[in-house]
Amino acid sequence: MSKENSKVLLGSGLLLALASSLYCVVPVLAILGGVSGAASAFSWAAPLRLYLLGATALVLGFAFYRAYRS
Repeated sequence: MSKENSKVLLGSGLLLALASSLYCVVPVLAILGGVSGAASAFSWAAPLRLYLLGATALVLGFAFYRAYRS
């Protein structure tokens, strides 16, 4: 696998990490911004959180393995 593919895997892992953190970040930003309705906009992500965290760990682990194996 080339260096470019490793970067793609690392990027997808970071994207999955961002998606799984929506569950925690959006309510905090809504409280700070004073918009309580924005917190419920991402309530659909709550049941998917465990799967997103698992997918993030797998993709990041594989990307680091591919990047640093020598």
